[in-house]
Amino acid sequence: LMANQNKVLEDTVQQRTHELAQQHQALDEAHQLMMGSVQYASRLQRGQLPRPIRIEERFPSFATLWEPRDTIGGDLYWVSSSQHEGPFVLAVADCTGHGVPGAMLSLLVSNSLERIYAHDTQLDPAAALMSLDHLVRTGLNQDSVFSESDDGCDAIILNIDRERSQIIYAGAKIDIIQLSARHGVLRHAAARTSLGYRDPPSEQQFPQDKTIDYDAGDVFVVVTDGFTGNVALKTLEGTMKTIVKELFASIGEPQYKEHTDALMPALLNLYSKFDPDSTGGAILLGVDGVCIISHGSSSARAMLNGIKVAKDMVECDMVGLIANALKSDA
Repeated sequence: LMANQNKVLEDTVQQRTHELAQQHQALDEAHQLMMGSVQYASRLQRGQLPRPIRIEERFPSFATLWEPRDTIGGDLYWVSSSQHEGPFVLAVADCTGHGVPGAMLSLLVSNSLERIYAHDTQLDPAAALMSLDHLVRTGLNQDSVFSESDDGCDAIILNIDRERSQIIYAGAKIDIIQLSARHGVLRHAAARTSLGYRDPPSEQQFPQDKTIDYDAGDVFVVVTDGFTGNVALKTLEGTMKTIVKELFASIGEPQYKEHTDALMPALLNLYSKFDPDSTGGAILLGVDGVCIISHGSSSARAMLNGIKVAKDMVECDMVGLIANALKSDA
């Protein structure tokens, strides 16, 4: 009897092992197929970026850092055709979404810029942005009440005149930073509106043309919020941890001992306000439920506090309170 049971058990294990191997193979094949498609899409997206001939001899120095988070993405830069003489155009756009959705929208934006500047690169940047706003909205049929999407982009367009050492620009939520030998670091702000979404910007929100005069050697930097947001977040996290570490190390030194008892309660209170582990994550709004997004390197304490925050939100019916507040303001 025991031998028969062992034989049945061995046969069952072998069968399950074979089934798992088949499932693993199927998953691996699906993964390879998906990654092959993504890599193919990446080649296509890189192909839509400006060719070297559009950049050569136009910029004394030109560098880009284009690294989509998901191999492909919604950020792009565009330079007008080299067949046009005189001032030329540089555009940078940050489209809604990451990965495949962002890449598809970036293709629409790139094609729209080609249409806008097909025959004339002297179009005012602000007017070009409003044309881009219209083309993206209509290209996604978001001007229709039956539209299923509400997507768009942020963008900046620069008309660069090297002979006059002058840039005319207009931006929609993308600023330009100037590193000037004479004036230091200057931030040229953009309009606080986005383009292409269902609801067009109001006249007061329209981007306006602005002029920048520059000297030889000045450097201009344009970045999308995916870059600045991640850098700012990581910088803030690292800076805060370093400050706290050095502060607590310092107050342990002999010359500060007599002040430690008086300072410690205030310092601990300050630390608790900036300590991300005290809440465990950020609350995701806009969903019909409670969702806490935690950092990938969250500690056990952070996860516990995140669960506690979620529990408190459920018990006080936070979703219902927000929904009622929105209805009352409608």
